Amino acid sequence: MAASAPHRPTRPDHERRKQKALTLAVGQFNHALYFECHETLEEIWLEEPGEDALFLQGIIQAAAALHNLHRGRFEGPARLLSAACEKLLPYGPSHLGVDLRSFCELLQDLHARARERDRARNDWDPHPAPHILYQEPPFEYH
Repeated sequence: MAASAPHRPTRPDHERRKQKALTLAVGQFNHALYFECHETLEEIWLEEPGEDALFLQGIIQAAAALHNLHRGRFEGPARLLSAACEKLLPYGPSHLGVDLRSFCELLQDLHARARERDRARNDWDPHPAPHILYQEPPFEYH
């Protein structure tokens, strides 16, 4: 008997799961649970068929950067923050309910601060914690 193919979620199912994961991940990010945010989005990102893959990867990179900044690492996170912005900016000022304009401004500020700290003593101040402005969009069935 032949092995069955792995279950691939249907498009509406995937979109629902993506929106739920994004809502949870934004909440985690906004509560400084950066590792958890990364983990929440990674599974859905690996299943993403295309159009939102770089968007999800950008948020994952931002969360990973913040996680490492809180652990006193600066060089790697500075690169991740820059890469995250590069991935998110093409999606315009807002995408899937995320205010990308304000988020990318925040990432650029954090990038500058991380690069500054990379050359100085370890005096990173995580307060105020960065936040993602988010309004969950209504789900559209296609």
